[in-house]
Amino acid sequence: MPRRRDGDVRDRDRDRDRDRHRDRDRHRDRDRDHDRDPRRRSRSPGGGRGARRDYEGDTYSSSRDYREREREDRYRDRRGGDREWDRDRGDRDRREARRDDDRPPRRDRELMDDDRHRGRRDRDGFGGGGGGGGAMQGRKKSASPPAKKREPTPDLTNVVSILERRRRMTQWDIKPPGYEHVSAESAKMSGMFSLPGGPQRPAPVDPSRLQALNQPSGQASNNALKPSSARQSKRLFVYNFPPSSTNDSIQEFFNLELNGLNVVSGIDTCLSAQLSKDGTFALLEFKAPEDATMALALDGTSMVDSGMGSYNGAANGDNQGLIIKRPKDYIMPAVADDVDMEEGAVSGSVPDTQNKLCISQIQDHLTEDQVQELLAAFGELKSFVLVRYTSTEQSKVRQRPVQISRSRLTGEQGVAFCEYKDPESTDVALNGLNGMELGGQYLKVTRASLGIQQASGVEMGVNAMSMLAGTTSSDTTSDSRVLQLLNITTAEELMKDGEYDGVMEDIEEEASKYGKVLDIKIPRPVGGREVPGVGKVFIKFEDSAAAQKALRAMAAAERPDDYPLTPSIDLRDSYPDEPCTTRYRAVRLKHSFARAYKTSIDDSKGILSQAEVRRDPRVEGQDMPGLVETPGPPPPPPAGPGFSVHSQKVELDIDFRTQRLKGKTDITIQPHSKELKTIKLNCRQCVLKRLNVEGKGPPLTYDDPYGLLKVPEAFTALQHHIVHQKVEPALGDAPDGEISITLPKSVRIEEQDPYSTSAQRMLLAKSSVGNKRQTDDPAIPTAETATILKTAGAGDNDARFTPIKIHVEFEILEFRDGLHFVGMEDGDTRYPHVYTRNTGSPRAASCIFPCVDDPMARCSWEISIRCPRTLGDAFEEPKLLTNGVNGHPKTNGVLTNGVHNDSVNKEYSGPPLTEQDKALELAVICSGDLTDEIIDPKDDTRKTVSFSCATEVAPCHIGFAIGPFEHVDLSEFRDVDEDDKLGSNAFRVHGFCLPGRADEVRNTCFPLTRAIDFFTMQYGAFPFTSYKLCFVDDLVTDVADTAGFTLCSNRLLFPEDVLDPIDPVTRTLTHALASQWIGVNIIAKEPSDTWAIVGIAYYMTDQFLRKLSGNNEFRYKQKLAADEVYEQDLLRPSLYSLGSILHLDPGEMEFMALKAPLVLFILDKRLTKASSTIGMARIITRIFINAKTGDIENGAIDTAYFIKICERIGHLKLESFFQQWVYGAGCPHFSVTQRFNKKKLVVEMLIKQVQNDRLQTREIRPESFHREVEEDDKHIYVGQVAPVFTGPMTIRIHEADGTPYEHIVEIKEATTKFDIPYNTKYKRLKRSRRQKERAAAANGLNPNDENQDDVLLYCLGDVLQTDEEIGEWRLTDWSKDDEDRMSQESYEWIRMDADFEWICKMQLGMPPYMFVSQLQQDRDVVAQLESIQYLNSQKGHPLISTFLTRTLMDNRYFHGIRTSAAAALAKCARDELDWIGLFHLEKVFQECFCLPKSPMTRSNDFSDRTSYLIQCAIPKAIADVRDNSGRSPMRARRFFVDKLKFNDNSNNEFSDAHYVSILLSCLAETLINRNPSNSLNYSFEDEDGEEEEFKRNALNEIERYRRIDEWISSYHNILSATAMDCLRRLIQNRVIPQKVVDILHYTHPSNADVLRLKGFSALIDLGMFRDTAIMKYIFFSLATDTSPYMRSELLRLVSVGLGKIAIGDAKTEGPDQQQVAGSLIIEQEASTELRAADIARKQNVSDAVAALRKEVGDEEILQKAIWNAVTSPIISISEFARLLDLCRLLFVPVSRMVVKLRYPHYWKVQHEGSGKLRFYHSDRVRTTPIHVIHPPPQPPAPPQQPQAPLQAPPTSATRATPQQTSRAKQDARRTSTMGPPRSRAHSISLSTSPTAQSPSIQPAPAAAVATAASPPPSQSSSTSSSGPTQPPVPGRTTVLKIGKRHSLAAATAQSSPS
Repeated sequence: MPRRRDGDVRDRDRDRDRDRHRDRDRHRDRDRDHDRDPRRRSRSPGGGRGARRDYEGDTYSSSRDYREREREDRYRDRRGGDREWDRDRGDRDRREARRDDDRPPRRDRELMDDDRHRGRRDRDGFGGGGGGGGAMQGRKKSASPPAKKREPTPDLTNVVSILERRRRMTQWDIKPPGYEHVSAESAKMSGMFSLPGGPQRPAPVDPSRLQALNQPSGQASNNALKPSSARQSKRLFVYNFPPSSTNDSIQEFFNLELNGLNVVSGIDTCLSAQLSKDGTFALLEFKAPEDATMALALDGTSMVDSGMGSYNGAANGDNQGLIIKRPKDYIMPAVADDVDMEEGAVSGSVPDTQNKLCISQIQDHLTEDQVQELLAAFGELKSFVLVRYTSTEQSKVRQRPVQISRSRLTGEQGVAFCEYKDPESTDVALNGLNGMELGGQYLKVTRASLGIQQASGVEMGVNAMSMLAGTTSSDTTSDSRVLQLLNITTAEELMKDGEYDGVMEDIEEEASKYGKVLDIKIPRPVGGREVPGVGKVFIKFEDSAAAQKALRAMAAAERPDDYPLTPSIDLRDSYPDEPCTTRYRAVRLKHSFARAYKTSIDDSKGILSQAEVRRDPRVEGQDMPGLVETPGPPPPPPAGPGFSVHSQKVELDIDFRTQRLKGKTDITIQPHSKELKTIKLNCRQCVLKRLNVEGKGPPLTYDDPYGLLKVPEAFTALQHHIVHQKVEPALGDAPDGEISITLPKSVRIEEQDPYSTSAQRMLLAKSSVGNKRQTDDPAIPTAETATILKTAGAGDNDARFTPIKIHVEFEILEFRDGLHFVGMEDGDTRYPHVYTRNTGSPRAASCIFPCVDDPMARCSWEISIRCPRTLGDAFEEPKLLTNGVNGHPKTNGVLTNGVHNDSVNKEYSGPPLTEQDKALELAVICSGDLTDEIIDPKDDTRKTVSFSCATEVAPCHIGFAIGPFEHVDLSEFRDVDEDDKLGSNAFRVHGFCLPGRADEVRNTCFPLTRAIDFFTMQYGAFPFTSYKLCFVDDLVTDVADTAGFTLCSNRLLFPEDVLDPIDPVTRTLTHALASQWIGVNIIAKEPSDTWAIVGIAYYMTDQFLRKLSGNNEFRYKQKLAADEVYEQDLLRPSLYSLGSILHLDPGEMEFMALKAPLVLFILDKRLTKASSTIGMARIITRIFINAKTGDIENGAIDTAYFIKICERIGHLKLESFFQQWVYGAGCPHFSVTQRFNKKKLVVEMLIKQVQNDRLQTREIRPESFHREVEEDDKHIYVGQVAPVFTGPMTIRIHEADGTPYEHIVEIKEATTKFDIPYNTKYKRLKRSRRQKERAAAANGLNPNDENQDDVLLYCLGDVLQTDEEIGEWRLTDWSKDDEDRMSQESYEWIRMDADFEWICKMQLGMPPYMFVSQLQQDRDVVAQLESIQYLNSQKGHPLISTFLTRTLMDNRYFHGIRTSAAAALAKCARDELDWIGLFHLEKVFQECFCLPKSPMTRSNDFSDRTSYLIQCAIPKAIADVRDNSGRSPMRARRFFVDKLKFNDNSNNEFSDAHYVSILLSCLAETLINRNPSNSLNYSFEDEDGEEEEFKRNALNEIERYRRIDEWISSYHNILSATAMDCLRRLIQNRVIPQKVVDILHYTHPSNADVLRLKGFSALIDLGMFRDTAIMKYIFFSLATDTSPYMRSELLRLVSVGLGKIAIGDAKTEGPDQQQVAGSLIIEQEASTELRAADIARKQNVSDAVAALRKEVGDEEILQKAIWNAVTSPIISISEFARLLDLCRLLFVPVSRMVVKLRYPHYWKVQHEGSGKLRFYHSDRVRTTPIHVIHPPPQPPAPPQQPQAPLQAPPTSATRATPQQTSRAKQDARRTSTMGPPRSRAHSISLSTSPTAQSPSIQPAPAAAVATAASPPPSQSSSTSSSGPTQPPVPGRTTVLKIGKRHSLAAATAQSSPS
């Protein structure tokens, strides 16, 4: 038939494709064997882990082939024929091989397995006979069968349609009588029916199964229904047996193998064996499943038969042994029956479970204890048995060909079975033991039971299944009124009000059918917590009879798809007042009742579909957690503030013109207890307008720390400690709240019913905020449930109390922190915009709005921002209100002043803008999702934009920006295929920038779309709904991370024609994206845990860059970073300790960002070595999943949690690793020596750790001076360096034949000595032989010719090999002596730490030629870089220059290796070497970039980035060339002048600004003499003329490019910045005189920030910081510059300048002290004491600080300059603290200060008559001190007595005598030296006492005339002035009357020390 012919053609095409793919794989494997280093690993005597193998699986398959094979497999019985059967067997074997996790590598499969070729071979007629060998290519395919004639279409006229046919009632959907109670699950578990998706063939009826199924409920045997008792568990399929085998011979063979073993059930356990029709397989059936499991362990056994030449599947004639497999529908048992065992005991019986392991190929000489000890190393054993013969107790052994290396040996191996207590240990043992070398052979470890996964809970028995069918329990009583329904709904449904109401109505309607319902309670998740009992429904009936009726009806009701309800009786949980007399044992179902109607059991792939049965906890006697907890003792008061923030709503109104902000916020807090009395909030630089708690005004205090920044005018820099003491509390990591609110008495915190409708709807309002992102993974909560499932610090009882709402209205008049306005100043031409500064200062978020500004106070947010609509509207004066608007009455359009409203013009008062710029729309970009944007209906010039952030984040992660930003959709860079592939996980990426920079944003950010897709696929979905970037000006850091939004600096943007910023900018932006996963979504629990956050974020960044740039780029940079860590990690704190001191200096974070990801990198290497499937990617993914599911409390991780996750997933103990690399400091230094022992044929190696010998001193650098001073001041201790670093190290020895052999050594001690076996018997290949082979290959000869003695090794750097090239390039080769020494070596080279598992310095004592071999033959870029570094450390040599030149010229090398070779060539450019290195550098540049035989360069072409990097690296190397006197050769100088003159960039699509800047910098470098002390010229020839002429030309060339940059600006003005840097270096090295004015020109505020900072840096490097005018100018710029970025950089430069002074590097010279060209300088040698002091100040911080104070500590100008900066009104609080730190560093604190007072004036008195005396100051001042009379101390007060009227004695006079008046005036003059200002009257106080009779003067505050109220008449005895004077009474106050109506009261004068 034609259909048959088409099928044959299809089969033939498929055969051809399979042959083509097989040939392709064969060639690919052969090439891989040739090119790739074949790594042979051995277990070294020093310990370590077992050997590893690189698995390479065959992933080639297609969905079409899979569907065809399934179709053939399903309908093979109908199609018939041997050919179809054979094809089906081959395809099925291939499918089984692909599904096998333990399949060998591709190479092993081709040699051992025949599954890939069996089908085609059988079809071609080679399935049976004895010729299994021969080449596959030599076979001929059989001819296709002849085409059959197509049959005519049958006549269907009389055929009845299938729709009209009468159907036979099969009753397939009706259960047979007697089986009504049997569910579909139990029927499937019986094994009588085929499973969905499996072969649909009938199975013989098992009477025992029917009997078990037909048992009444509760009487059926549990064992009868277990999947382990199914018939499929006793069957096996056997393949690859001899062709002459029969049913009896196969059965007899297995019985003989199994009889007598201790793990079988008896004798002759194989019941039957049935061969297939074609004889390709046999079906075996055994007595018990354990027998089949033991027979499965015989997989690979040779079934030897005399006369059998081949097997029925042997590939290429190889006898592979039997292939034994389980049936497809075999079900793995889930768990075994629990057996009571003693603690620590190991059972000797291993039942069949999914965790049962089979260990085969065990050496027969190993005892049972030895094997058990080996297995116990991976976990605690639950059971173990070693297969033995019961009669002899000898281990069961079998014959099996085993592949070791590339040879085969036949040995005896035993079998064992085991199971671990911890199921997770199973995978660990499987990965660790499988393939382990043990006694020269490799263990094979597999799961003993491989099949379909059994659903959890199946083994629980029939009773639970009976309940699924609706049976009732016998212990149900009838006296309860409450019915409980379990899991009838889900939390997601209850969170939605509509769903909740619908469920409530449905249940009420259903329950009302059985009686009157009194109440229904449905628990809902509330208050951000998961409430116990969610999923339950409690129904309270009027009587117990109705409850019982409903129970029976609901339990017995038959639901769709046989899915029953699960009701139960439960009183105590929800209604404590009801007696709990009846409880019903129910099962819990996985899905809700609402979804049960849609569920079909038959559609499941497993045994139980979606209804999962598991044991209820109350079955074991435990109480189910109830709806209302039983009252217990009150919990202790929680630590912390006593509340958690539930949500916060913020409304802001921003005014651009006045740079002010008005706002209000609503903070909803959740109390933790009733005892909460005080609430503290953070609020800074705000003016509070209104604050209420639940609408009531509370008592509060507000202490704004920014008020402390206003320093008293009398203070100076010497009183810095007083100011710092006041401000210090506000600078800590956890300052107290500035607002302290005392709750009003009317606001009560009461317990609430969390399940009442009103409380739930109120507290669930937070979950409905914003649009939530849904996820397809039901195991991961969505953003909607993430808020509800939040767990805060107070525990599960937080939601029991009523929440409290705090309303605050505030205003900010001046901003120091929080917000930054750009483009508002006069002369600033930038586009105005504003953005948040949440990362610049501590608690910066509270500088914008009141909040709980703590990283742990995470909540959901609603943010509304009101701002101008356009840029022009932002600076318009407030327009007058229109009549009739806002309550103003209408007056016919006329204002109060009579002017019509339409004639009032709006006034613009902002920066100069064009009309087009004024019309620009202001965009608001904020954290969260945009929910609304409306125009103000009352003022169309303003708009309100609203956002919501449902993901809970801290206030510091809420940010926004407002400005005329352009939108760039960065998602356009995502391919359509990627969009379809990612689906809902294809997150949008948005970019925003100022006008005109959209193209730069596209060019800068285009990798971010790939990055977010990579992170999503690798680590999980993006934690927010979208990602936004906004580029702004003046940002202090390059990026600032907030929730789903990153603020970026415009400094990062670069156009598409600029190449150099690509790598650093891409890494910065990628890290900002990775920080959204960890850094914003997940935070550090404590500051010391920051290393984990930083390390994971940078690790993710590096992994993406690895994918983006390639593995070579990644490993090259990792190696450079590791070397940098080793150099910096000296006398530094540990990573763990760094977290708490990150605020001290930016250098702390830089070091953490350098070391932390490297530590995780080597951790990943060690985890991967233990198991190839476990690494950091899996650990990071697990952390993210745990954060989503709520396992990480508050999204904060700590170091202990991170270690726990690593150990749990990696199955390793990592305590020592983290102790050394996280809690400890420093890096190891290994010294390695090796020697080849010819007698033993071993390599003897000795590894020593010598890091303790490292010099423990470090010179202070100016850049790190501030950091080291802060660490010393804060007493930060140096981290402890481990004396011994432990861990595995991979050593790779490249032996003589070029084969690398890897050996894993465990480093445990400071000195490790071990021997490594040597495998190759041949000597090292000679260099001449290799050259001979290359020459033969070049001449077209066969290098594999038999005349050739050696095999050619692939070699890099084999360029420039011809004699002509060698002569032209002046290359050299090995000498005869070197060749002789090389020929005696037994190995090529040795690689230490070949897998890059250490951050260390490796000192390996190898000869140079071995490093050259490593450079040329090792393909690892790290190995090549190590070779370059070694050659660079050696003294220059022509041979080294030759190798480096060939490396530089070989395009196959990575560009980093080539640039490193160029830099190393400079050491070979010496006088004594005839400048061979310089010649090679010039030759390479001439060959690659210049016209032939001309110094003129070709037109630039930077399209090849590698070539561009080489073109930039060679000039840098030439600039380093120096002669013995330290000068650059003239040829090198002319090289740069020529290249600058002839530079042509006209045809280049890229900018050459960076390239020209490199040439300019190199030119300036050649003018500098690096060794001026040896530069004396004793020659009589005049060379100054040529030198001066060249210098003049060089300076002119630098000046030319500087002027070009002024007219045509380069990227970031790099040419001007480079010219200024050249000028600075030439002045610093005395090449040219000082030109301070030229440098000062660039520091003007009108210049770009880059140029200004370059100018300031040049001034400080030149030592101009000592100049008072320059110093005042720098501090003035610091105090007045509005850019926080400029202030931050100026502070850094000031610290550098002070560091230079401290270590003695800042020495300035006046013009008269500068060196005159050609003059001789004679310096006097310093004394020994001065030299010692100079060394001490460079190494010791305290000495450096002492020297700094000695030099500048007494300069008053410096004190004033710094204090002026301190009192600046624009600096932030962090800058304020930094300046105070400088004061503390420079000046000794003084607790006293000079008080300036005005001279005192003389007193005058005037008699005004009537007894009045007027005292006042005269114009005369007192200038000479007088004796100060100190009044005596006041006597103690007399006891209280009733006061009697004061009466004078009759003999006393009440009027003062003239003598008394005169004496009082004289005393007043003497005691008025501290009197008040002039013309101020004072009162006279006359005090009498037993010891002093002198009167004193006390100033009267306001009275000009000192008077006193007249005493009452009762107190006056006489008004006469002529009577005698009564002597005063001691201790009493005398009243002196003056006149008739006035008196002057005299009081005792008190003097104070002040």
